[in-house]
Amino acid sequence: MSVSFDQSFSCYVGSSNFTTNTTYAKNLYFILHSLPNNVSEHGGFFTITVGQGSNKAYVLGLCRGDLTSYVFHSCVKFAVDDLRARCPNQKEEISWSSDPPCILHYANRHFFKMLELYPTTFVHNNRNITSNLPQFDTVWESLMESVVTKASNSSSTLKYATGKVTFTASTTIYALTQCNPKLAHNDYDSCLRELRIKKIPKKFNYLTWYQEAFLIRT
Repeated sequence: MSVSFDQSFSCYVGSSNFTTNTTYAKNLYFILHSLPNNVSEHGGFFTITVGQGSNKAYVLGLCRGDLTSYVFHSCVKFAVDDLRARCPNQKEEISWSSDPPCILHYANRHFFKMLELYPTTFVHNNRNITSNLPQFDTVWESLMESVVTKASNSSSTLKYATGKVTFTASTTIYALTQCNPKLAHNDYDSCLRELRIKKIPKKFNYLTWYQEAFLIRT
């Protein structure tokens, strides 16, 4: 599947700014410099905090569960560089901009175990489903029920699941789900089901992102 993001990052409108030489900036830059290595060495997911009080920086990196350690590193490095270029001085920012995608989120507040369904984005291509749309949706819903349950109950550290189902002789539907591994078990299910029921244009391919999860169908 080939897709490109309409919005691949979010500079938090409500967050305050920092300047380069502040203690918060130094803490954040210290974490971001080593984050690609840390995510790669820890299997695709890593969280870290550095500092005290208002100067404390919180950083999360999460990569797709089917990637290699080399790709973990390159995805996170791209996301770090891209986000720093796009949103150079805001204390809270999030990116989905690498390809294949990963989540990079940093802030001056604790968010690792919080279920937050904002911001969101989705992308699609221009190949519409042209026939049997009700049947497609029925098959899609059944597939998503399966992969959401699988991801929620997964023993994997990345809370990642995939599935596929034959729709017609020439069409197979594929789905992928993943959620922030720091969330409580009940939040995995709530987060992924919220993704599943969002009203999204009926396109053949889409990739939907929340701050804490992503979902793909094709």
